[in-house]
Amino acid sequence: MNLTAVTGAFAHVPTDWIILFVVALLITLDALRGGASRAIALSLALPVAYISSLLLPKTIFLDSILKPFSTGTAGGVVMLGVIAILSFFMYRISRDYNSATGVQATMAGLATTVILIVFWMQIPVLSALWHFSAQVSQVFGSVHAFFWLVGGYAVLSAVRS
Repeated sequence: MNLTAVTGAFAHVPTDWIILFVVALLITLDALRGGASRAIALSLALPVAYISSLLLPKTIFLDSILKPFSTGTAGGVVMLGVIAILSFFMYRISRDYNSATGVQATMAGLATTVILIVFWMQIPVLSALWHFSAQVSQVFGSVHAFFWLVGGYAVLSAVRS
């Protein structure tokens, strides 16, 4: 097997698309293993995290504590922590839905990845952790974000039924 041919094939694929494929694959494998509950929980936590990102700087007591962590990589890490906590809460709310076939798991993985990338691009502090290329921004940017979100949540609702 010629390894240079394989690496040459992947050299022309933008890094963003490879990362998105790996994220979708990981979410799909998790949905195959344990059902779509964690994918759905993450998808439900992202809008709440977005609202939280707008409210955290204005919250009493937390505003002074989080001021040093409001921008840059530290702000992104704080936001990922908020997303993780909210995902845990959403999972606890919706954990009874634990069955997914291969097609359902794939649909849940792709839909959750789409929702994740749309919200990642809408929360400014997450851009400090990874800023997507112009191509990904054009596909998933604010012009098309509404349709991606509606489609993603529609797919997740189909996975549930």
